[in-house]
Amino acid sequence: MKTFIFVYEGCALYEVVFSALLCSYSSHVATVGLTRDKVVTSEGIGVVPDLSVNDLNAFGADQLVIPGGSPEPACHDSRIVGLIQRLDMAGNTIAAICAGPFFLAVAGIMDKRRYTVSRDRAFSKEFEGGVFVDRDIVRDENIITAQGSSYLELAMLLAKETGAFDGEEDERVTYMTLKNTSYEGDYPVP
Repeated sequence: MKTFIFVYEGCALYEVVFSALLCSYSSHVATVGLTRDKVVTSEGIGVVPDLSVNDLNAFGADQLVIPGGSPEPACHDSRIVGLIQRLDMAGNTIAAICAGPFFLAVAGIMDKRRYTVSRDRAFSKEFEGGVFVDRDIVRDENIITAQGSSYLELAMLLAKETGAFDGEEDERVTYMTLKNTSYEGDYPVP
């Protein structure tokens, strides 16, 4: 499995850190940017992407994870738009959190699909044709969208797809450990 985290100027890196960590247990994880030039995240962290979008076209990806943050102007760049369209047509998993679904909407792949996005942006014109669902995480075929506060639940779902857990108990204990809470009862499997 190959999981790629898309990083761009102003992205909210914290929303995908758990996804990178948990997917790394059973998947190759790397960052991809519009280019291989350093970007500065919303946290002020400089990140030099491992690959550019053009490099990724040659590598292929099983999962692409897009954080929120400040998607403008990156979401309109033809390189990421084309990559998202190709991955969607191939049925690869594309996950986007918080404002990250704007990349999917701009790429034109949300028509008639269910999605969630930051509530203040839920009915933006970019999402016309899509079906907003006010839930923490929404999956519609190969597309996963998540509210910004659901970064751990998104990470758990993506990691499960990569085979990161050794059964349900390992999955539950991992979730509860990361939440720093007791192991009693059920955890909300996304």
